[in-house]
Amino acid sequence: DVHNTRLYPFDTYLVSTSLRVSTSTSSDEEVPVTLSSLPVLREVSSFSIEAQDSLLLTGDGFPARHLELRVHRPRSAKAYAMLLFSTNWLLCHFNLAIVALYAFRTFGTDGHGSSKEGRSKGATKLLAGVLAVLLVIPQLRDAMPDAPGFDGKLTSP
Repeated sequence: DVHNTRLYPFDTYLVSTSLRVSTSTSSDEEVPVTLSSLPVLREVSSFSIEAQDSLLLTGDGFPARHLELRVHRPRSAKAYAMLLFSTNWLLCHFNLAIVALYAFRTFGTDGHGSSKEGRSKGATKLLAGVLAVLLVIPQLRDAMPDAPGFDGKLTSP
């Protein structure tokens, strides 16, 4: 399940399988069928796939194909996910800076520099900016291809 990965977007998956095909004739005797190859898609929307196909000879006379797949994300998907991740962190630090600046502005003045109305309008604007950023962060996370969810599975042991 790609949504439970810990190394997103640098996750890599290895899959290995063997296939053997035989048919039954009317005399209930199995006849081996040789597979010439196992075609695999090389590129899908979120993953690149490298396949290694080989022929196996089993002891019972039935030829089989062994397929190993290495599935990883393409560079473009990694760059896109890292761009969105960086934007999320930038917006998070922007919110922290707004809170810090407002705290210094409120507690750092001696009360003579600005009126109460001016401070409340400024606070309302800052609060609106913070709320807008808090609404944008999950939307950016959802825009990442196959991103892990917000359910906290990756943070708990």
